[in-house]
Amino acid sequence: MRSTRPLLVVDGLRKLYPIGKQRIWRRGVAPSFLHAVDDVGFTIGRGETVGLVGESGCGKSTIVRLIARLLDVTDGSILFDGAEIGKVSARRFGLAPQRANIQVVFQDAADSLNPRFTAFRAIADPLLRLQRLSGPALRSRVEEVARLTGLPLELLSRFPHQLSGGQKARVGIARAIAVEPQLLILDEPTSALDVSVQVLILRLLQDLKAATRSLVPVCQPRPQCRAASVRPHPRHVSRPYR
Repeated sequence: MRSTRPLLVVDGLRKLYPIGKQRIWRRGVAPSFLHAVDDVGFTIGRGETVGLVGESGCGKSTIVRLIARLLDVTDGSILFDGAEIGKVSARRFGLAPQRANIQVVFQDAADSLNPRFTAFRAIADPLLRLQRLSGPALRSRVEEVARLTGLPLELLSRFPHQLSGGQKARVGIARAIAVEPQLLILDEPTSALDVSVQVLILRLLQDLKAATRSLVPVCQPRPQCRAASVRPHPRHVSRPYR
């Protein structure tokens, strides 16, 4: 029987960054903080798509890194499939079983790919680290997700500098879905692409949504958001506080 429990529950999420030098704090001056994320909460059901929408600089990418456990949380709760993962440090979470269940497609595919890795090695990386695949099973899975994302198999031997922007975006998506995550976070995956390529990538994301995978597309307020998401969750601009 399929569980009715929400896949992700975020409550009171906060991320603060100190402003100024700590030596000033020791002199009795109250420290200042940038509230990059302040009291954010939302729920994502299984197979649901929730769009995180807001202007540039409002903290969307920080939220992405918090729920993906790439940044440590200042305060708040992140429940994934009923388990509290917000209290687990980002470093420890990299070795946790839930790592394979939460994957991210980053905003700039070129920056997120290791320039020394071929497309095959980039897609294979999470399979090697998280599922210990090797040999024919590894090659089969890499080729399977390459086909799923529309990446020609002959491009798997190429390095990032030999790929177009759209091809690098497909490598990034293939890498993220290779381990079959329950939650796929998409941090403005089309922002650095030409309009014609954006359309192709958005169609691919629609296909991923149809596969009953929970998605969190992150975007600025524009028509592409409607193509990628079902339920919007607006964000407001971050601000410094004392």
